[in-house]
Amino acid sequence: MSKKHRIFAAVAAAALAVGAIGFFLLPETLVTQLSFDGSPTSRMPKAVFLPLAFALVAVSAAMYAFPERKCGCWLWISLILLAAELFAVIYNLVI
Repeated sequence: MSKKHRIFAAVAAAALAVGAIGFFLLPETLVTQLSFDGSPTSRMPKAVFLPLAFALVAVSAAMYAFPERKCGCWLWISLILLAAELFAVIYNLVI
């Protein structure tokens, strides 16, 4: 197993763990967008947000691990998406 495949597995596992924790702890409706003053402006059902967030992170990590062309930007994209998913879960747990 190459280094890229291990990174893919780690990022996908982290996204799955965040989604699983969020599934049990989050309310049914999640805040997904904030205005400039910090107030919630957009909401999404938990059953839509968590699988969508996992899919985005896993696909971008897979694009890094199984490249058609050499491009390291997919790793950064997957890490940014994972951080956004983690931020959304933490924000919704706090409010």
